[in-house]
Amino acid sequence: MSTDPKRDSLQFFAMEATYAMIQNQINAREVKMIRVADAAVFPGDGKVNILSDGNMQALKGATIIANRRDKRYRIYNASVNVKSRKDYSASGYYDYIDEDGDIQPIYFDPVVVDSSNNTYGVSAVSNPDGFALNSHFKFTGGIELHAERPQLTFDGGYRLTSECIGTEGPWVAFRSEVNPTDVRLPVLPMMKDTLGNPLLAAIVYSDFFGSVYPALFEKPQAFGDTLVASASGNIRYNKALGAYMIGSDDRINGKTRAGNLMTLDTKQCILTGEGAVELGAGLGQVKMETFGKAIHYTVVDSSSFRLAMALDFLFSDQAMGRMREALQLANLKGVDVNSDIYFSMLNNLVGTSTANDLLNDLNTTGQVKRLPAQLIKTLTLTDLTMRWDPDLKSYISTGPFGVAGIQKDLINRQVDGYVEIGKRRTGDILNIYIETGPNEWYYFTYGNGIMQAISSNNEFNNILAGIKEDKRTIKGKSDEESYQYIISTPERRIAFLRKMQSVAPENN
Repeated sequence: MSTDPKRDSLQFFAMEATYAMIQNQINAREVKMIRVADAAVFPGDGKVNILSDGNMQALKGATIIANRRDKRYRIYNASVNVKSRKDYSASGYYDYIDEDGDIQPIYFDPVVVDSSNNTYGVSAVSNPDGFALNSHFKFTGGIELHAERPQLTFDGGYRLTSECIGTEGPWVAFRSEVNPTDVRLPVLPMMKDTLGNPLLAAIVYSDFFGSVYPALFEKPQAFGDTLVASASGNIRYNKALGAYMIGSDDRINGKTRAGNLMTLDTKQCILTGEGAVELGAGLGQVKMETFGKAIHYTVVDSSSFRLAMALDFLFSDQAMGRMREALQLANLKGVDVNSDIYFSMLNNLVGTSTANDLLNDLNTTGQVKRLPAQLIKTLTLTDLTMRWDPDLKSYISTGPFGVAGIQKDLINRQVDGYVEIGKRRTGDILNIYIETGPNEWYYFTYGNGIMQAISSNNEFNNILAGIKEDKRTIKGKSDEESYQYIISTPERRIAFLRKMQSVAPENN
């Protein structure tokens, strides 16, 4: 035991020791362990020499266990300077072992004691190709060892190793602890690379280029681009699926379907976004919410969508009632209320718990006792299969889709028809054509503040024609577009059908 106050009663046990009077030093042998701060230091050869000035000679080839209570970190081949009972400095190696059992030694220099009496070490990645967190993520930057924390802290940038997005992309800036056997890295809503540039994790629509493109940890192509589908939380590689997944931990683990999820299938290079989908359409007083899946096929550079759509706009209750009655009386196939798309709509509008209750009612009785206010929309569509048409600059539907609800009633009937959401520099447009039977149809078209509608049902048309202007008009405020609905013309419907049939002949 040292009696020097500076050593703070530093002590250790030795099986054998000699005192060299000429050199005025103590040579101890078979020293098993030295307790210092939170660590246990094991001399490599069991020898400890106390020099004439009272300092302990640096230990070579030593092993440090930090801390003694949890024994989380083993630093080996260490050079250690023990200064007192509560202070030491060192350098040495720690083995990072990933989920596959691959070992990478990390050299920490220095290793010191922090103000809380805990061992703390720092390391810097010098390899220009980065440090492998596992076979799916590379890292560059600094690595910190905090003995009181269960995992190492990584402060720098990460990069995916998939060829689907290129291996020389930006380094995503982050700071967090990383579990080597279950690597999950943070994905923030507002991300930057290590140079401070903004990054996206999304499928994106660019007004400037008139295109939909994938941006998985890439810069936006132009200012004001719309995030069609995105997710935040953590990113993890799922071996079973061969895919990177971004979302909350519960979403990634499959414990919930709530929240957004992004998936990159590395076998086919397909990027999929699930949850809330934003098509970026500016429709003024027509409020549109879309939910479901956005899919981008990287190899062929094309996008498709599986969507539910909730539309709220001023319209005649009586006219919508005629359409509702026609759908309810028609011999139409029912909608699959258990589909992912239908659940995504319910979940985003009313929350997971209420969504599950509604589905339980629909599956047991075929109806709900009371429709939540969030689901009361002018028109709700589901099971829409859509694609981006770069020539039309429009999202267009293909195949049948479902009418989920009209105002306060769930309909859940599958219909033939078309939906178009067009991006225009003069103002975005919306077209909806619904067939309720071989000879009965309803057509809505919106653009520049005017909603037009017409039907094969003369009662529907007569109701619209008889409504006074002030009852079908919303005067916009200074920063809002005005709105009015009017009866349309047969020619508009015919022109729209010709356009859809020309670009989607498979629907004929």
